[in-house]
Amino acid sequence: MSLRPFLLAAVGLSLATVGLALAQQRSRPPQSSSPEPRPPMVQWIGHESKHPAGFVVVRDDEAWRALWGKHTGRPADDRGAMHRYIAPRIDFERCMVVGHFAGPSVNADGEVAASVRETAEHLVIRFVSSTFQSAGPGGGGANTTPFGLWVVPASSLPILIEEGRHGGKQGALVWEEAARLPGK
Repeated sequence: MSLRPFLLAAVGLSLATVGLALAQQRSRPPQSSSPEPRPPMVQWIGHESKHPAGFVVVRDDEAWRALWGKHTGRPADDRGAMHRYIAPRIDFERCMVVGHFAGPSVNADGEVAASVRETAEHLVIRFVSSTFQSAGPGGGGANTTPFGLWVVPASSLPILIEEGRHGGKQGALVWEEAARLPGK
């Protein structure tokens, strides 16, 4: 009995195994000590919220439904017409929600998360305030209560939130610390 078919099969199987391992390695994103900033997984922004001003972090469904109720001004268990006031479902095993309620303002359209990045010390979230221009009698400014609700990857790290402000007309954004929230 010739060993040649068995040797060819063994070599072929070895090459297939090596090829599979190389393909899996290529499909993985490169590991980095400082991951690139990414946008939030999902975000809701807007010009009207009933929630008091401040920053919040939500790590479970019960707290999320309560926050959504305060934000919309509806009871957390109120299904409303066509179920439109129910808090969106979040997978809190993989995600958490960080929010910024800016309080009373004029012509502010929401708090937009520009990036999310995890460092060794913090989960860093950077945001900018979106505004609009209006005109009319007496200046025409619109009273607003802007907010941003950002779904980000779950993390037990403390959260550092930075706000981007323009450094003068046409200037680059300058990031300033806006808040620090405790880790889990």
